[in-house]
Parts: sequence; structure tokens; C-alpha cells
Amino acid sequence: SSVSGNARDKLLSFWQTLTFISNALLFFFAGVLTISLLISEIDEVKLKARGVSPIGFFLAAVVPLPVIYSFQFLLRGFWILLLIPFMRRLDIKIDLKKAVFLNFAALRGAVNLAMVLIVAVMPRTELAVSVKFFLVLWATGFVLMTLFINAPGEWRRVPTPSPRAPR
Repeated sequence: SSVSGNARDKLLSFWQTLTFISNALLFFFAGVLTISLLISEIDEVKLKARGVSPIGFFLAAVVPLPVIYSFQFLLRGFWILLLIPFMRRLDIKIDLKKAVFLNFAALRGAVNLAMVLIVAVMPRTELAVSVKFFLVLWATGFVLMTLFINAPGEWRRVPTPSPRAPR
């Protein structure tokens, strides 16, 4: 069955709005859980790192973030370029310009945050508190870096569809 042009546009608008709301809720709840975990576990992590200076703790927590971001960016670009021939065989037209756009605009954090939230609620017997702390910290930092680095310029690169002729 087919949907008329006007109804199709309204359906697309509805689904885009629903997607936006669900993403906003996911990021909100993930942020609340992440902050509560970091606050509740920071004392135990500090106790285990007694011999570490505040600068050393800061370096261990923050320095890996640009490295994680860079490797993720490079790996995502590598996989996109590697999969272009397969996408072309499926009649998906992807040129280098679209591949670069995909690398910048690819999903940035919902799956990452969902997975780290699973790790965050694991019992202490399965995963050390300090490991959970740094995984949550790095995952959250990665998501924030992609939001602050990729997202601001993304709107300028979004390909806009040409207006359709009335039916």
C-alpha cells in the first residue's frame, strides 16, 4: 500500500519528533545515572588511589579521552570506506563526500551510553568499582566530545532534499 505525499510528510514528521523525544529522554536518564554513579563511587576510587596525586588522577581520567575520540573517529571512517563497495553492490550510492559526512554524523552516543549503563549497574563482585568509574567517565566524556566537536558543524553539512513536485 502507498501513502499520499501529504500523509507521508506528516508521518515522517511524527516519527522524527518521536525519535527526538526518545533520544532526549535516553540522554537525560543516562546523564542522571552517570552523574549519580560518579558521585557515589568517587570516594571509593579516591581511597584506592591514595598514593596518586590529584594531577595524576586527573591525567588518568582525562588524557585518554582525546585518544579514545581520535581512534573511534578513525575506525568509523575506516569501516565506512571499507564498506562502500558492498553498499554500491546493494545500489546504495555513496561517494567520498557522503562517506566523510557519515563519519562526522554517524551515531555518536546512544548505544555507547546504553552499554555503559549496563556496566554501571553491575555488582561490585563482577567488576571493580574503579574500572566501572573510569569506563563510565570515558564513555560520557566521549559522548560529550562528539556532541561538542561533531554536532555544531553537522547542520551545515546535512544534505537537504530538493523540493518535490506537487502530486
